[in-house]
Amino acid sequence: SKVWRMKRPTAHDAMAAYEYASMAAVQQSAKRHRSNNYQPSKCIHVRSLPPYTSEQELAILFSPFGRVEKMLIMTTKFQAFVQMDSMMAAASAVNHYAIVPALVRNRPVFVQFSTHQELKSQSSGGQHASMPHKGPPLNSILMVNIESLLAPITLENLYAVFKPFGTVLKIVTFMKTGNHKALVQMSSKEAAVKARNGLEGKDMFEGCCTLHLNFSRLSQLDVQENSCKSWDFTQKSTLDPHLEPAFNMTHVAKAHEQMQMAARAAHAQMYGYTMNPYDANVRGGMFGINPGRYDQSGYGLMFNSMSAVSGHHQGHKSLESSVVLVSNLPADGSIKPSHLFNLFGCYGNVVRVKILLKKTSTALIQFRSPTGANLAKSNLHGLALGGATLDVRISKHSSVSLPKEDNPESAPLNADYSNSGFHRFKVHETKNALNIFRPSPVLHVSNLPMEVKEIDLMKMFSSYNVVGFSWLEKVEKKMAYVQLVSVQNAVMALMNLHNSSFLGRPIKLSFTKKDPSTISKVDKSLEMKIETTSIREEKKI
Repeated sequence: SKVWRMKRPTAHDAMAAYEYASMAAVQQSAKRHRSNNYQPSKCIHVRSLPPYTSEQELAILFSPFGRVEKMLIMTTKFQAFVQMDSMMAAASAVNHYAIVPALVRNRPVFVQFSTHQELKSQSSGGQHASMPHKGPPLNSILMVNIESLLAPITLENLYAVFKPFGTVLKIVTFMKTGNHKALVQMSSKEAAVKARNGLEGKDMFEGCCTLHLNFSRLSQLDVQENSCKSWDFTQKSTLDPHLEPAFNMTHVAKAHEQMQMAARAAHAQMYGYTMNPYDANVRGGMFGINPGRYDQSGYGLMFNSMSAVSGHHQGHKSLESSVVLVSNLPADGSIKPSHLFNLFGCYGNVVRVKILLKKTSTALIQFRSPTGANLAKSNLHGLALGGATLDVRISKHSSVSLPKEDNPESAPLNADYSNSGFHRFKVHETKNALNIFRPSPVLHVSNLPMEVKEIDLMKMFSSYNVVGFSWLEKVEKKMAYVQLVSVQNAVMALMNLHNSSFLGRPIKLSFTKKDPSTISKVDKSLEMKIETTSIREEKKI
């Protein structure tokens, strides 16, 4: 007789069970709150908290409404009590979160008045109390501190980070006492609260450029001029293309050097030796990264950290899911998983691609980190492809499950790239991560043999209507810029030709910020030569 064994629950099963219990608790709490009609109190009761919720996360929720006097977190019950400095502050918080969902780690929590009028400071098993937390008043202007700056940051980076939380009105960047700061004015206080709750402590580029947000005391943010350092979106809604970074390579190198020196000093103090101040940059310093390796030819569009897109986590919180839902793909079945791997792989390491069997115009793409998913969404949403417009959204799924390989129908529509050797972004590699751009008509072509000629590349791209070509100068390796007639042609070329064999090597293609007007136009005589060569080859066949 067969012995049936219960399947051991996985981490995914446990998380699913928690999510179900969390939503059920929120609904039950809402019913209980409507029926009980608790009297206003300085104490606020918070339910359905994620596991191991910290005091800082609660302070982010409630400090905008007044001073937090005490907190009592019951870790085993996923609940907490927060005591404000006044009944008015508590009422403001409860009323606000009755309209705007209160989120902790992007999960809904339920906020209501407590039956307690005051919290006791004693601690007991499974719970702990904390003392006051001061915070500035609620405001639509946020003060942003950027720590661990190891990559250039542009205004477009900052705009893309804050845009999901509401309308961004103005941005001003500046340096103060060696710290990198920005003032961001949102359209409303509610949008500012959402941004602060969603971004506090998060990495723009997982592992570096950590954001710390607080509410500014300014009543109005003044922008003197639209430039790479500041922008007023109420006067001009779109940023000028090719703006220099607000914090450029000088800032990056200086910040990196300071981090190296601090780490070496701490190491020297710990192990009792004297540090040589001239030895900070030996062999890449303590962090194994040489600032001089950053590519000066271009800066990334957003989240451009070598660790962010490679999925190399440093213990910081991720912004969202690692999966994107892609709709409006060409319905003729011409799009394969390899095409999506090449295109979406420009913004992060893709580990799985699943084109839906019954709806081939829709696909699920899983990245190694949430940063890749966010990059793909912000850069590819609205892209024209095959007569349609791509719809790219963050999926509610945390991973993509692939069907069994023995299914002949679905097998060609699914692919697992977890162990692929063609990922663009490697741990501790900086060049690719610093060159992330929106789709453009100009492609950067690399990994070329030194003996390659212009006519060889022109023949390879001949199906995509080449209008411009230039070799990169002052580089050790053979590289080129190829300009196609349109962005859509460039996208199709990248999807089909990236990683394909060219003169015995896998050719590498990527989008650039290169101005098309600076690319040399294709010589008509060369076009005629390519056409003649193609006709001869067809006759031979």
